[in-house]
Amino acid sequence: MCSSDLEKEVDELYITGLTAEYCVKSTVLDALKYDFKTFLVKDAVEGIRQNENDFDNAFEEMKKAGAKIITSDASVQNK
Repeated sequence: MCSSDLEKEVDELYITGLTAEYCVKSTVLDALKYDFKTFLVKDAVEGIRQNENDFDNAFEEMKKAGAKIITSDASVQNK
């Protein structure tokens, strides 16, 4: 995910995508591991919801790891 060039130019990431329980969660946790300020845009993420609480548990895990949970409206207002 990270190259030395990316690390020099970017310090925060806004994450969206499919699926919250797998791809999105992995990306968020990797971003945090590399010390990026990481924002998860909740209304721009979907899950497969294979099991009843998977989607909510994924968000909780990402939040506990340090991701900031925001909405797309909030991300636009910050710019």
